[in-house]
Amino acid sequence: MRKTILWAAAMAVVAVPSMASAAPQKDSKKPAAPAAAPAANPAPGASPEDLQRGVIILRAFSAALSSDKVSKEQKGAMIVCLYNNPIRTISVATGKVLAENPKLDAKNPQHISAVAATVCAVPHDAPPVAATPDKKNPAPKGR
Repeated sequence: MRKTILWAAAMAVVAVPSMASAAPQKDSKKPAAPAAAPAANPAPGASPEDLQRGVIILRAFSAALSSDKVSKEQKGAMIVCLYNNPIRTISVATGKVLAENPKLDAKNPQHISAVAATVCAVPHDAPPVAATPDKKNPAPKGR
């Protein structure tokens, strides 16, 4: 519960400055500047597909970070990836992989999150070394 509240607070801190800068200012006496014409070559990651893919990736990583079924190593790799790379970069790289592989559906959230995890080098599930049975020294049986 505490992690959810901290995550929500972090998202609010990120969202408030961008919302404040986007809000129209009523006190200004100057006429509004005309909107800039869209560039011929938009920045990578600015397309609606990239933005939607970024939302899916952030949602999947957020759910994985709050899950008990994900190992600490996997969570650590996700945090490092999110810290070092903007979601836009991860989304564009995921889109390139999805475009190169015709077997993957670019609209399927499971495919998107799996490719994003691969792009971020999140380790796959592997049984911990201590959990593998030792044939020479079997675990003691209960009473």
